[in-house]
Parts: sequence; C-alpha cells; structure tokens
Amino acid sequence: MHILELDIADATGNSSHISFNVTVTDLEAPSITSVHPDLTVAAGNNCETVLADYTSALTATDNCSVLFNITQTPAPGTLISGTVNSIELTASDGSGNSSQISFNIAVLDSTAPAITSSHPDLMVAAGNNCETTLADYTPTLVATDNCTNTLNVVQLPLPGTIISGPINMVEITVSDDAGNNSQISFNVAVIDSTAPEIICVSDQEIYLQQGLSGYTVNGTEFDPTSVTDNCTVTSISNSFNSAESLDGSTLPEGVTTITWSGTDADNNTSECSMTITVYPYVSIGESQEPVFTVSPNPATDYLYINGNNKIDRLDVTDLAGQLVLSHDNPSSTLDVSSLQPGIYLLRIFSNNQLSIKKIQKQ
Repeated sequence: MHILELDIADATGNSSHISFNVTVTDLEAPSITSVHPDLTVAAGNNCETVLADYTSALTATDNCSVLFNITQTPAPGTLISGTVNSIELTASDGSGNSSQISFNIAVLDSTAPAITSSHPDLMVAAGNNCETTLADYTPTLVATDNCTNTLNVVQLPLPGTIISGPINMVEITVSDDAGNNSQISFNVAVIDSTAPEIICVSDQEIYLQQGLSGYTVNGTEFDPTSVTDNCTVTSISNSFNSAESLDGSTLPEGVTTITWSGTDADNNTSECSMTITVYPYVSIGESQEPVFTVSPNPATDYLYINGNNKIDRLDVTDLAGQLVLSHDNPSSTLDVSSLQPGIYLLRIFSNNQLSIKKIQKQ
C-alpha cells in the first residue's frame, strides 16, 4: 500500500492538502505453459488403479509470483476405474488467482484371465466307425480375472464334434469382457477297446460216403457267418488249420471242435467255437435217420430207449470220439451212472441202421 499526498496553493499563498492510499493488487491468473495429453493406464485388482500424482508435470508463469501452489483433483492415491476419469490440475499464485488444465485417464483391462486348473491328456473308447463324440470339457476349466466375473469359455473343436484316431488336440479358451484371453490344450486319444463280434455256424453232423475216411470242407460252409468290428477286423483264424477259412481242409471221423478268432487293429480278440461230428459210412441200410427216442435227457442214472426195432448194439462216445460204453444185444435201459457229467453221443445200431443221439449226463 502506498500513501499519496497532494498540496494545492493559490497566488496569494493560500493552500490545501489531501492524502489517500494506493494499493497495487495482483488480479492476473498464472499462465499455464504445459499441456497434458489424455492417458490410458492398466487396470489392476477389481479393475481399478491408484491415481498417480501428475502435479509435477504442470509448468506455469505469473506476473507476480515465482512459486505456485499446484493441486490435483481427484487427489493422488484415489482409486479410479472405467474409461472416463477427468483429472484437473490447478495452479494458484500468492494472490489466489488460479488457472486449470484437465485431461482424461482411461483405465483399461489389459490383463488376460488366469487359468488355475489343468487338464490331462485323455483316452476315450471308440464307438461305431471307430469314432466318438467329443465331450464338453469347458465346465472343468477354472479361471479368475481382475475385471470380469463371468468369463466366456469356448472349446475347439466344439463339443459334439465327431473325432477319431490317437491325436485330437482340444483347446479351451477363456476370454474377459475386454477381449483378453488365455488358453489350455490337451489331447483326446480315441482308443478301440471293443473286441470284434464273431458268430460261428451251428454244430454240424456229417455222414461220410462210402470209401471216405474224412470229410473235405467245400468253400465257406463252416466259416463264421459274421465277423464285425466297430473299427477294422485285421485277421480271422481257426484252431484247425490256422487259416482264414476251412475250405479244402479234411476233417477226420469223430468230433472236431473248432475255435474261430477275430482280431482288430488294436489286438482286441473275440472267439466262438463249433463242433463238427463226422460219422463213418454205414454199409447196410439206406437210412441213417433216427428211429428211437431217448429219455430222460439229461439223465442221472438210466436212459430209456424206445423204438419199434430190436437194438443190436449201443455205443457211447465222448465229444472227442473216445468210446466210453459199449453193449451188444442190450436191453432198452442203459445204465449211465458211471459216466462223468457232460455231453456224449449215443449210437444205436438196429437192423443194419444207425441212429445217433446227443445225450447229457448230469
């Protein structure tokens, strides 16, 4: 503040005096010489970040003050989130004059979800056509994210896709709302664990022609009626000649048990068995059709043989052709109590005819 005094006098020397105060006041705001661009910062936990202190970035000049008071709103240390956060910097001089600049800070999520689960490689069983339907493995994935609570989880190939073979890479991707994503991958091997299905023909009985001591198989008459597999059958063989067919093989008299095997590419194997009974030529009589009935069958102690003709001889053989009982001029009652439980063949010779019955001993 300054005091000004004024004196005034006339020509005769008369005078007057006044005084007043002059105060110099700073009314000019500081001039901010710096600019501040809008900023993008990464979000942290809960999709927030701590506001930094940007006051040191502001520069200004003033007509009076050399030192300025610079403030920031919101204050440094404030938690901010989202894409719109207006920041204001204010420069004030000693007279309270102030100027401001403002800029925006966008808090953006640049952090991918963290997958906390793992997934082992898998083996699944093949179905029809050696294929299977890919399951949905997305529920097994566990992940967290700094921003998004409900994450988007996608599996490729999609659940329901038909897959086959030992290598099928499956990738599960988890994405947040900002498009950040993480992946895990694992292999699903489709393995054939199903054995082929092989069906044998029914048990066969063959009566030899005169002069033959064995029966020569013609074509596929005794080969399996069906051999199927969900993948691929790689081999078929039998226990008689180790070949894929009995064609051309000669079966001897008696009972031959043949086991057929079917194997697929993964060495799964199935078997079925059949018996072929070859009877020798009977020179007398034109008919070998059974003319007797046998009861009870199965039997425990005795078999009762009923027919219109006299019985000349009874033979009992096991399925291997071994003779276990034989009676000449027997009665119609046969004692089988000495036999072990099992299946046998009863040969009934009568009036130059042969009747053969399969019996069971209990």
